[in-house]
Formats: sequence, C-alpha cells, structure tokens
Amino acid sequence: MIRSASSLLLLAMLAAADASAGPPRPSATAAQEDPKAAARELFDSSQREYDLGNFEEALNGYSEAYRLVPEPALLFNIGQCHRQLGQYERAAFFYRRYLALEPDSPDAPVVRELIATVEAKQAEQERAEAAKRLEASLAPRPAQTESKSSGPGLLRNRWFWVGVGIVAAGAATTTVLLTRSSEPRANLGTVTVP
Repeated sequence: MIRSASSLLLLAMLAAADASAGPPRPSATAAQEDPKAAARELFDSSQREYDLGNFEEALNGYSEAYRLVPEPALLFNIGQCHRQLGQYERAAFFYRRYLALEPDSPDAPVVRELIATVEAKQAEQERAEAAKRLEASLAPRPAQTESKSSGPGLLRNRWFWVGVGIVAAGAATTTVLLTRSSEPRANLGTVTVP
C-alpha cells in the first residue's frame, strides 16, 4: 500500500514537472522524418497549454507547428493566443492571414467578428495610453530645489546678475574717484624723519 502511494506520488511529481516544462519539442530528426507527426505533437501539447491558460507556451507551440506544416488553422490559433495575451494588433494580423488563406472557411464570419473586436480593443488600448501620456504631461512637476525656485524668474537669470555686477563695479569706481582729492598728500611716498 505504501509502495503504491509513493509510486503515485512520484508519477504525479513527474507529470507536474513535465507540464511545467512547456510543450515538448520534437527532435530535429523526428521533424525532418515526419513533419506532420511532429507538428501534430506540437499542436496537441499547445492545445493543452491553451486549455490551461498558458497562452505564451501555446503560442510558441502553435508557431513551431506552423513552421513544420503551414496549416491555416494554426494561424487562427496563433491569433487566439495573441488575443488572450492582450496583443490585439498581432491577433488581427493572424486572423487576417487565416482569412487570406481560407477565404471560404465556414468560420469566416466569426473570424471577421473577432477582427472587429480586437481592432476595437486595440483602439481602446491606444486611447488609454494616450490619456496616460496626456495626464503625465499635465501633472504638476515636483518642486525644484530651493535655490532654483526661490524668487521671481528675473533673479534666476544670470544676465541679471552680470548687470548687477557691472553696476556695482561702476558705483565703486565712481565712489573712489569722487572721494579722491586733487591735491597730493604730503606724506605720500615720503619717509618721515623724527
């Protein structure tokens, strides 16, 4: 009984590890020998991943399967994965490719409806991004450092301070010239003898 339970536990752990590894990739030789069988294997594992909600893994598997055997139905599945991942522009691209290759498909009306849906969602996504950019550009800027933001803009202008320096230098020169007497001072340049 214990041996049976531990065997089941080991089998469950191996299955979980295998499932977490993503869709199995057929070997290069197997794909060359029988590409349809390899594509079928990829399709089956990708379908399981899609059913489990692992859309990125399913997308990779469907894409690999399409590389081996370019069946238009795989393009539809790739579009579905992109739609589930919120990549609406890519989804519309693959839906259109599917319709281009299968224009008489009985699913064509549904696919056209899906194209309209993902295009509307793409437009909505673009509007939301534009609104965020606008909101970010209109948001108040954080206060700058005290030295830059204090006082009116004139006081932050360097030419203002150059002008203040010139006026100050001129005032100092004028003061020196006005306080200077025209008569030479007697002890200037002489030595006083005691």
